Amino acid sequence: MINLNVRKNGFIFALLITFIFIGLSVSAGAGQPTSLPKTMLWSCFDVGSTGYLQASAIANAFVKKYGTRIRLLPSGTAIGRLMPLATRKVMCGLLANEVYFAVEGLYDFSTVEWGPQDLRMVLAHRQCVGMATTKKSGIKTLKDFKGKRVSWVPGSPSVNVKVDAFLAFAGLTRSDVKVVKFPNYASALRGLIKGETDGSIGGVSAAIFYELDSSPRGLYWPPTPPRGQRRLEKNNETVSLLCSFEGNSWRWALEGKRGVASVLSVSHDHSLCRYGSRCGI
Repeated sequence: MINLNVRKNGFIFALLITFIFIGLSVSAGAGQPTSLPKTMLWSCFDVGSTGYLQASAIANAFVKKYGTRIRLLPSGTAIGRLMPLATRKVMCGLLANEVYFAVEGLYDFSTVEWGPQDLRMVLAHRQCVGMATTKKSGIKTLKDFKGKRVSWVPGSPSVNVKVDAFLAFAGLTRSDVKVVKFPNYASALRGLIKGETDGSIGGVSAAIFYELDSSPRGLYWPPTPPRGQRRLEKNNETVSLLCSFEGNSWRWALEGKRGVASVLSVSHDHSLCRYGSRCGI
């Protein structure tokens, strides 16, 4: 398991977003005092995820600094987070790779109803993701997922493309595993605790993973050694797409407190976005 300080990460992220909003206010009119709405509604990841922790930290910082209250509208799917933003029900959305997919009209957004969306990125930061399993599963490497159950979340391409990427790392495809569908991201992670799946993609600092680590099943991250990078990029178009969008952002074999951790660090995985080409804040 990776030794991550969630509170520290949340504080740093909240500090960054505060500076962003201050900068936007200054550029709008020098010398004018910072003016923010009394309340705002943001969409974000569902409860138990890293994204929800970050959104909560930001909301807390805004209350303390500006007296502005941010109400969170959590959702466990990409469609569920973007729909309120596209329909102007929320002011901002703390999103994942669905930002890029929605702008380009890819995957679940390649329909007439969606098409390319006009999104404005306010802030982006790195987020580490991994393919988690349990110690009781007997899985030691990503190749061991062959014939095993792997979580899939319909309507959430930002999660599902990473499933394909991790499988491709081991030379596998979805046809080599048993796909188990879950209604949302959090339930896919919690499925590891309940014994409903053998592998789930998730942010490594998600609260549910800490719960899994202390459960009888335990938490295990199959390693992703550097030698698998070429095979992954060669066998999976999704990875090539992400690499071109993110730049040189793959990190391999990150060193954690308990040894080598299997984490891919993807830039811009979590993004704070507004709808429309003009931010207005």
